[in-house]
Amino acid sequence: MAFFKLNYKKTELIRLAEEMGLEIPAEAKVIQLKNLIESSDLCRDDIDFVRELMSNIQEEKREEIEFQKLKLSQFEKELELINAKKGYVLRFLNNLKQYVILSGSLSASELDLVETKLIRMAQREIFSAEIRNLHDHKIILPNSKIQNLNPFLDRDGILRIGGLLGNSDLPYVAKYPANLPSNHKLTNIIIMYFHKKNLHLGHPPFYTV
Repeated sequence: MAFFKLNYKKTELIRLAEEMGLEIPAEAKVIQLKNLIESSDLCRDDIDFVRELMSNIQEEKREEIEFQKLKLSQFEKELELINAKKGYVLRFLNNLKQYVILSGSLSASELDLVETKLIRMAQREIFSAEIRNLHDHKIILPNSKIQNLNPFLDRDGILRIGGLLGNSDLPYVAKYPANLPSNHKLTNIIIMYFHKKNLHLGHPPFYTV
């Protein structure tokens, strides 16, 4: 089978085997893990699903690496000036990738993209199990803090909270607020930002648990 065309890391293979519900031998080597996965019933009967699992694992790994490199502490000043500067770092990285130099004021789409990435990374740091279950259409475990909050993933992979506000005329982000972990640095920074922006009035468009 030509499933493993790329050199997947051992940790990624272990994670994939766990997601597939396979029993992993102790001290299994990379070649053993590949053989275990490729010879499984799930890989034989639904290879597209296995590929999707692998793709999701790699995407989470890429975002985790990005998160570790950038460090939220390095974004604190940018976030404090979020209305003007929070997207310039991402624009710079995109310029390097695309060799297309953008200048001038940040667009609304650039600002939204930065906000989405930061919120998604913070959520996956704390609510990784819940996000994985929701993505796989599984139930949230009873011991989860958000189990009774009707959580769901939006099209951008943001963990949001459902409820009675869904029938209101409020904007989408108010009806279904993003869920951020309480006492997380990103959460605290955003709270401070909205506190100053709204002159101590109003509430940021997210829910903390």
